[in-house]
Amino acid sequence: MSLRTRLVLTVVGVVALAVGGCSSSSGGTGDIKAPTTGASTSSAAPSTPPPTSSAPTTAPATTAAPTTAAPVAQGCPPTGAGVPAGAASRQVIDVDGDGRADTVWLMTADAPARLGMTTASGATFVFPITFAGGSEPSGIVADVTGNGSQIIAFAFNSRVVDLLRIVNCSFTVVTNPQGQPYTFDLGFSGYGTGVGCVDANGDGVRDLVGLNIVRNGAGQPSAITRTIITMQGTAAANGQTYNLPVNPAALASASTVTCGDATVDSAGVSRTG
Repeated sequence: MSLRTRLVLTVVGVVALAVGGCSSSSGGTGDIKAPTTGASTSSAAPSTPPPTSSAPTTAPATTAAPTTAAPVAQGCPPTGAGVPAGAASRQVIDVDGDGRADTVWLMTADAPARLGMTTASGATFVFPITFAGGSEPSGIVADVTGNGSQIIAFAFNSRVVDLLRIVNCSFTVVTNPQGQPYTFDLGFSGYGTGVGCVDANGDGVRDLVGLNIVRNGAGQPSAITRTIITMQGTAAANGQTYNLPVNPAALASASTVTCGDATVDSAGVSRTG
């Protein structure tokens, strides 16, 4: 399939801490010998046994090392005004790494409409979105890989899907190899019909994929393709494409926007614009 590429996405940076060990060595080799002296000419003192102590022998007490609690992640610093009145909102996954659920929201009363995130730590960041008249804008927040390494947000209507990635407590635009925002098509232009997150190459890690239902001259589904979208930082590109069997379940998933178990109903917001 030739997916039209125009993507917006947000990423959570992960800082890795490497701890190096230290070693030391002592110089010099050989034994250290006691000095040799001549025999003593004085008479040996009578030998007497050492005094016997009746005090009990007690092993010295061992002082336990102080225990230091692991630092608690603070999440994004508090900024913004929070979820605006009248916005559609839903509690979703933790997007800033502090272990608490955060909130995605969608505000369509103003122009342009806004997709927003408000974290449990009090941070709010937004992304302006434009939808065709009469369509139903929606948003989903999901973990592409399932291991927290790629937290994304979909903003979409009946035509296209913008892909956002959360980086440094903000929505970040991810671009295609031509430097343009990467978006998925939802059947409007014939380049794709759906979006999903699934382990497409069998490596045990979920992939972001673009789905496309191919139809024959009579308008009947004749094939379904699934293309892996590779992401590096804030860049995205089309990867390997696979063919799927044409059956009701595959057709249904290829006609929607999901990510693993995340759907608009379970991990998103929607409002008729």
